[in-house]
Amino acid sequence: MLRDLKRPNAKYLNSQMLRDKGFEVFMPMKRVQANTPKEELTVEVPILPSVIFVHSSEEVLYPIIAATNTLQFYFVPGAFQKAMTVRDEDMNSFIRATTSDAFIQSIAPEEIKPHMLGRKVLVKGGPLDGLEVTLLKVRGAKKKRAIIEIPNLVVAVVRIDYDFLSLG
Repeated sequence: MLRDLKRPNAKYLNSQMLRDKGFEVFMPMKRVQANTPKEELTVEVPILPSVIFVHSSEEVLYPIIAATNTLQFYFVPGAFQKAMTVRDEDMNSFIRATTSDAFIQSIAPEEIKPHMLGRKVLVKGGPLDGLEVTLLKVRGAKKKRAIIEIPNLVVAVVRIDYDFLSLG
């Protein structure tokens, strides 16, 4: 996981530079309304603008980061210079959740309060088929939401149809 220090409106983004070098790069996106004087557009923007997920190893990425002053590793809090990594299984679940039509928003783990956490359930059917998720009931909401977490990193909150949930 890398930190991108370039401005979001830069002409050549670090994420594109990494893609050009052959790396598999993922940045969770959200759709927002952009108003121009002539029309109203829907555009995709990064949810976490300074975060780039790169499928590679620290050893392979280190020379690129050393040569790029606008790119850094995220480090594990409390561990001296240990680059933060995400297990492939967790990353795949996160990608599936944030790229499905069910995606709503993304929040940091510290924003989740203990009273919000509920039972783990299996999603059967729909865009998140096969994922084990934790339910979150939002006060006043008519639909349930599921929490899909990459440990110590980020949490995706998705809307799930009751028909797709299996409590067994």
